[in-house]
Amino acid sequence: MEPKDLQWLSKSLEYTILFTGIVVFFMGGILFVSLHWGESSATPEASNTSNPLSQKNVSLIPLNPEVVLSPSCKACQNFWENTIFPLMTTYPSFQPKISILPLSPEGENWQWTLLLSCAQKQGKEISTLLPIVWKYKGDEDQFAYFSSATGIAIQSLSECAQNPQTAQDLMAERKNLFSRGVRGTPTLFLAGEKYEELWPKENIELEILKRNSKSEQ
Repeated sequence: MEPKDLQWLSKSLEYTILFTGIVVFFMGGILFVSLHWGESSATPEASNTSNPLSQKNVSLIPLNPEVVLSPSCKACQNFWENTIFPLMTTYPSFQPKISILPLSPEGENWQWTLLLSCAQKQGKEISTLLPIVWKYKGDEDQFAYFSSATGIAIQSLSECAQNPQTAQDLMAERKNLFSRGVRGTPTLFLAGEKYEELWPKENIELEILKRNSKSEQ
């Protein structure tokens, strides 16, 4: 092969390599931009779908939630105010049944349990009665305070509380809760499963959403 031909072939090879490099460079740049643009535009939606807690309007299957509380239990008050009530506000379908665990038939806690039971027989909602109990400062008679706060005549409350059937009903409820595994308060039931841990709101929320997603599969 002539030297001139070798020189031409060398130049052609150089131009080919240069052209190929330019094409690869531009193609890589286009691919990078498209991928980066796709990530940035998809990020907000992806974060919302991957985090169900950000979807405040999510519809929850009720799962028959139940909360077991005691009127004089400080942990029950905290659990209600910081966990259960916020969940009820956020998710309208999360409306747990509220059960009161009667303790031994004596003392202040027993008196509150009697009063709550009697008020429920008058058509009052337990969810509105418990905050009344928790606001009690101990500077007045329990019956007088509860009567004033609920609008129920003190004589009606006294007669109900002194009725032996009221105490019998409460002790039967106590036996029923114990038979279901309740050993203290607060206790939470979801779909019949008992949870005794004082979980933060977010943990229970995740558990509800997890169970909800399983039931939809």
